[in-house]
Amino acid sequence: AKLVSSLLGVKCVLDVGCFDGRLLDHLGSGYEKLGVEIHKRAAEKAREKGIVIIADDFTELGSPPKVAEVVLAIDVIEHTYDPMLFLTELVHATAPGGYVIITTGNTDSATWRLMGSRYWYCHVAEHLSFINPAWVRRAANHLGLEVVSLQQFSHEDGRGKWRIQLREII
Repeated sequence: AKLVSSLLGVKCVLDVGCFDGRLLDHLGSGYEKLGVEIHKRAAEKAREKGIVIIADDFTELGSPPKVAEVVLAIDVIEHTYDPMLFLTELVHATAPGGYVIITTGNTDSATWRLMGSRYWYCHVAEHLSFINPAWVRRAANHLGLEVVSLQQFSHEDGRGKWRIQLREII
């Protein structure tokens, strides 16, 4: 939300895999908020928050009724069989000069490299594809995109982080 609010000229934000619309809702007012959500009940919850659900699945984005300056895919790309197709569809939904923001696990992280396929992220049945910064750069080059920033972060708040890392290794 901080990153989106720091971008100038953003009027419309599309969250692909918006679930119940919590992130879009957290952005506050001042944005047209669009979502894509495959889970019917979650999509209803998002609608209750004023989010316009424009599609059930990212494959329906080839000709979206709206084009957003920012397209988000927060922890979604790993759920796709073809991450390049997914990224291509996100780009199609992005206004010229806009931004695609993706978050996912990173196969280059130290813990992932240490554990390989034993890393916990690999054991979530719905996680089908895994990427890293090199893949992002190749995909961006292939699609004629500019990588503005690659940032590492944790969903954890930092307190007791060493315990989490230890638990992931064990």
